[in-house]
Amino acid sequence: MDLVKFDELWHLSWKGIGRQNEIDSSRDFIDRNGKVLENLTLDLIDWEKAEESWLEDYSRDEEGDLVEVPDNFFASRSYELIRG
Repeated sequence: MDLVKFDELWHLSWKGIGRQNEIDSSRDFIDRNGKVLENLTLDLIDWEKAEESWLEDYSRDEEGDLVEVPDNFFASRSYELIRG
C-alpha cells in the first residue's frame, strides 16, 4: 500500500502491521509527511516473534560480526528515528 500520496493525513493508526513492505510503506509515509502528522499508532502483529526475527537481522554487521542491538532498535533501524 502506498501511503505517501496521503499528504494531508494528520492521524495514522495501522493495526496488524508486520510485513516488511508494510513497514517500508509506513516509513516512506513518515519520511514524506511526518511534519504534518500529529498522531501515529503502529500495532505490530505478534511483537515477540517479530522482535526475535528482527534481532537476528540486526545483531550482525556487514561482516557478520555480532554487534550490540539498542533497546530501540526497531524505531532506530526500521524508521531511522532518533530521540530529540
